[in-house]
Amino acid sequence: MRIPCHRSLVIAGMSFLLLACGSEPGSSSGSQSSVATLTFENGETLSTLVICVLEPQSAAGQEILYTATSVKSPYFDVTVFAAGAIINGAKVSWVDTKDFKTYQADWESIPGTVVSKASFDVALNGRTITGSGILIRGEDAGNNSGEKRQATLVVDCAD
Repeated sequence: MRIPCHRSLVIAGMSFLLLACGSEPGSSSGSQSSVATLTFENGETLSTLVICVLEPQSAAGQEILYTATSVKSPYFDVTVFAAGAIINGAKVSWVDTKDFKTYQADWESIPGTVVSKASFDVALNGRTITGSGILIRGEDAGNNSGEKRQATLVVDCAD
């Protein structure tokens, strides 16, 4: 089952708002060498450049503890929300699209929702975000909507 588009856009918008508003000195990385890599249990690997914000920020009235987001396709986002936010815990998503009509790859995990029932445990250690959990395939070129896969995450945030 697919998460309604408007919910995903709100979450992505909050992450991009953090990037646009800036953060405390030394807490973000706009370097082209910050990389997010998702590795599925079958060995398939997805990787993209990201911008990291590693200090707590507020966006749309929600506290986000840290986030790493790409700014072009493939669109990757890992956002960890504070307790009491709309979404509790970590949200991970990967969308590879050229026109927002045809998705080459669409994977996501949004905790605390009846729709997804997929969770991702994420931790920040220094400038590295790691995690593991289940991602659910959305409607994409693989035509396997609803497929669940175990995946691991490593985001190396450059200095």
